Amino acid sequence: MFPFTYTVASSVNKPLDVLGEWNMFIINDINDDINFHLRSIEDDHGNHTLSYKGIYQWQIHETPTTYYWSQFWWGSKYQDFHVFDSRHPSNVCIKQGFGTQYCYWLVRPEGFYASNVNNTFPSRSWALDRTWA
Repeated sequence: MFPFTYTVASSVNKPLDVLGEWNMFIINDINDDINFHLRSIEDDHGNHTLSYKGIYQWQIHETPTTYYWSQFWWGSKYQDFHVFDSRHPSNVCIKQGFGTQYCYWLVRPEGFYASNVNNTFPSRSWALDRTWA
């Protein structure tokens, strides 16, 4: 028999099933306050109010089952959707190379735009993902 030695490299603070790190942003581009409730299976970020040009930021350690959804209110308008879902990749929040990833949600009067970069609106980087219900 031959002696076998192997090493598994991992970070002390990072579980082996982490697929990546994400910085997530919700930006209010409505000249009024918006309210939202953000949660995942593991974390409830609670209710928040964002004023015009306000930004809410959080970090995600993506696993194969990471899933965040949010409810949004603006006056009488409402919308409820997944702001991040590693189980169902789409054109929203797609990985761009290696390292920390970025995902931006821009809330506007006509709806919700997503991008991997925070360019000035309007630009080709922002894609309308959904309108207000």
